[in-house]
Amino acid sequence: MGPRRRTETNPTMNIDNDNRRVLIVDDNQAIHDDIRAILEAKEVDAEFDTLAASLLNTTQQRMSFQRKYEIDSALQGEEGFQAVQRSVAEGRPYALAFIDMRMPPGWDGLRTIVECRKVDPQLQVVICTAYSDYSWQNILEEVGAGDWLLILKKPFDVVEVQQLACSLTEKWNLAGLAHAHTRVLEDSIRARSEQLQEANTRLQDQVESLAEANSRLAREIAARHMADQQIRHLAFHDSLTDLPNRVLLLERIEGCIERSKRNPDHKFAILYCDLDNFKLINDSLGHRIGDQFLVQTSRRLSNTLRGAAVGVRAGYDTVARLGGDEFVILLDDLPSAGHADAVAAQVREAMSGPMSVEHNELVLGVSIGIAVSSGEYDDPAEILRDADTALYHAKEGGKGQGAVFDQAMRDRVTERLDLEFELRRAIRDGEFEVFYQPIISLQDNRLAKAEALVRWNHPTRGMQPPDLFIPVAEETGMIEQIGAIVLDEAARQIAEWRKHEPALADLKVSVNLSPRQLTSDRIVTTVEKTISRYQLDPQALALEITESGSMDNLNVVREITARFQELGVAVHLDDFGTGYSSLSILHSLPFSTIKLDRSFINNLLEEVESATTIWAVVMIAQAGKLEVVAEGIETYQQLVKIRDLGCDYGQGYFMSKPLPAADFEAFCRTKLDDQARFMLPSPAAPCEV
Repeated sequence: MGPRRRTETNPTMNIDNDNRRVLIVDDNQAIHDDIRAILEAKEVDAEFDTLAASLLNTTQQRMSFQRKYEIDSALQGEEGFQAVQRSVAEGRPYALAFIDMRMPPGWDGLRTIVECRKVDPQLQVVICTAYSDYSWQNILEEVGAGDWLLILKKPFDVVEVQQLACSLTEKWNLAGLAHAHTRVLEDSIRARSEQLQEANTRLQDQVESLAEANSRLAREIAARHMADQQIRHLAFHDSLTDLPNRVLLLERIEGCIERSKRNPDHKFAILYCDLDNFKLINDSLGHRIGDQFLVQTSRRLSNTLRGAAVGVRAGYDTVARLGGDEFVILLDDLPSAGHADAVAAQVREAMSGPMSVEHNELVLGVSIGIAVSSGEYDDPAEILRDADTALYHAKEGGKGQGAVFDQAMRDRVTERLDLEFELRRAIRDGEFEVFYQPIISLQDNRLAKAEALVRWNHPTRGMQPPDLFIPVAEETGMIEQIGAIVLDEAARQIAEWRKHEPALADLKVSVNLSPRQLTSDRIVTTVEKTISRYQLDPQALALEITESGSMDNLNVVREITARFQELGVAVHLDDFGTGYSSLSILHSLPFSTIKLDRSFINNLLEEVESATTIWAVVMIAQAGKLEVVAEGIETYQQLVKIRDLGCDYGQGYFMSKPLPAADFEAFCRTKLDDQARFMLPSPAAPCEV
């Protein structure tokens, strides 16, 4: 147990009186009697009086032992502690306590000292002991070192007891006097300082007023001039890196365009640079480290441009920051278009080296999109747009790549913009339709489920597959609107089938959720309202999510899927085996069904590994009480093999391709018997429906 130290002054210390209050704490009444007899003795040594007065720098009269001590007794440590408490509460604290080390059965001396000093930190203590249970080092470790603590060995020496009582009580009184005198002196100094401060403040105010009156005009002129310079600089430069900003860059590009109009041979280029994985730095190390990295990046780009040995002319070129991790290099008056690609290569090489930011060694590559002008541009924004498009294509080829803008890119950009426009129109005009693909139980060939799949019925190009438009819908955020359309229509249709089609009364329909939908804060509310709108049994609906979409935002997905489970809506893991292929995801989320990706089925008959993998997944699923659906069954042989491996359900073109609702109903009438069992086609050919 470490020492307990208290430095604050006891507010009950009476500095006006001569405090000779002494407390004796000992379980032996004889000790009390001995100490009382010693301290109440009438005969004292005059020579000791003189020596004590000299040592303590006080008068012999004050140091005389011929004074009356006020002595209290306690036979146990707890009783002594209570006496100290009362003395402090009454404003009459003890100056000194004689405390025995052994006082069974209660507290020992050390605990008594610790507890008493908590109540009265100014209490002087003499430890009375005849034993060696505690060394001096043990005592100091327990109660702490200080001049308030002394040891008195039994049996007592009379003079030693008198010396200790006189010296320690006198020390207590002198400390009080010193404290009082110090406070008086501090109050006097404080008051005088305040007076001087007030006088100085008044004088300073007068001096400042005169100085301000004399220099106001000069300051205003200087401030206005400086402000104009600062405003102009801030208007044209990035506040973090001090590089030219978009405004200044566009101004300089406009100058390049004007020069290229006057001189057909004048060439310039834009290098649109984007740091690879910069978001990772901000997310993992914080924005302060990210900002410092951007500052170092700006310096490295500027130094690389100044040191380029491929025809770049100092003073003609610009490194600008547009925002975030996007930088643009303007190369003016190029000897040839190929020089821009060469400079981009040097920039990529320079940026591939590590940067040290606050003891972090960071390495980020840079992707660069290049647009070269030889007179065809009229607006600076156009060449920036084309360089940005080239950057997008460079990133498609991997990190740290470069690409030069060409006509093919322009055509693809136009097609992409047209597709986005048509998707918005399709949402507005209701061009999306929902198809249904049967899912058959492999145990009894019964139609058990169906998957709802979206198709785009384009007014001029006809039915469009999802691969054409889903990626763009994901990137633009339109997937949430499309997904809501599919969910609503599928719920409406299954409610109608369950009500009016006896063969489909127990049919369950699964709807795909994209990663963007899955992390939307609106998706649970949307599902809940849809179920309520059509008075649908929640168990009739299942939601399919992919491995990659789950693992990218596992914590968010875990919370959302748990809420689906509370609604009674099943969650299926779709395309298992194409993403992370992590079995841990089966335990992380409340799945009821695993859907094996069609890639396993494609190679099932040719590769033993595929069959082994499917068998292993089925075993794991059965252990976790999960159902397994095999997607992409196209032949009778695949169906038989899948059934032998223990899969619960099968889905694929061998049974049926995805069908519009009316055709799905026709399929049920023609391909199912009166017990809703699927009549298998001939082993030689897939189903024609």
